[in-house]
Amino acid sequence: MNKESIAALVILYNYNYEVIENIKSYSKYVSKVYVFDNSDMKVENNIYLELMKIHNLLYFTENENKGLAYPINFIAEKAKKEDIKWLITFDQDSYLEKDAIAKIITFINEKIEIESIGLIGPLICDGKTNFSRPNTPYVYSDKVIQSGAWHNLDVFFKIKGYDENLFIDQVDFEYCARVLSNNYKILKINTVVLKHNTRDIRSSIRYIKGKRFTLNKYSPIRYYYIVRNNLYCYVKYKHINRIYAEECKRNIEVIIKTIIYEDEKIKKIFTVIVALIDFLFKKMGKCNRLI
Repeated sequence: MNKESIAALVILYNYNYEVIENIKSYSKYVSKVYVFDNSDMKVENNIYLELMKIHNLLYFTENENKGLAYPINFIAEKAKKEDIKWLITFDQDSYLEKDAIAKIITFINEKIEIESIGLIGPLICDGKTNFSRPNTPYVYSDKVIQSGAWHNLDVFFKIKGYDENLFIDQVDFEYCARVLSNNYKILKINTVVLKHNTRDIRSSIRYIKGKRFTLNKYSPIRYYYIVRNNLYCYVKYKHINRIYAEECKRNIEVIIKTIIYEDEKIKKIFTVIVALIDFLFKKMGKCNRLI
């Protein structure tokens, strides 16, 4: 295993200059960086020109927001044709510590039965939760987030890639559930750290009837995807991965219990109702009615 068999994918959305340095943190350690631009507004031309200076960058766009699942599937097909074995996916606001990729390459080269590994993920440092490095070099896990995840492309195509019914929300965790349901493993490498910015998610702690809840200040459209997609994943996995299915059920319950205490509650309640109706009538993918 060497860098010629590894590529990175970053999915962009209405980005700024910060993304340039984030991409540079890993671009020189992989054979190529695929960029899929989901932006729905014109990005400053100087930023685009600076992006194009990255020597091994390949740029793709369909001039609309295609969500998360479609770009990953689209790029994975291209990577397969170029004999890429591992595809690392990144959010635009994520970057790696120095030598992170080299450490994982070493791990892959030394690890026995690597063909049974579907996903490898780093430790996540988001600046909000308490961060500490475990003593063990790696652990088996039930899920990793999409940003910073290494996809074994042999496994990826055997289990048919990401589920494009979801668009956003649960896209990565549904894929993780499918990796496990197909008897592959997920590893979290504790010696590698991904810095992941979650500043777009505003949250506060509230106590409701004596119970502690985190109120996440998502937009109303995000509530639509949370409810619809968790319902979809609950039904899909309730007989084949009950742990994941119950997690999806709890996600819906938390939204319903806390939405009345949040801003724009009437609009959010309306989007939840639309999500329930769309789920019942099997309307999946991107929702254009609420945008």
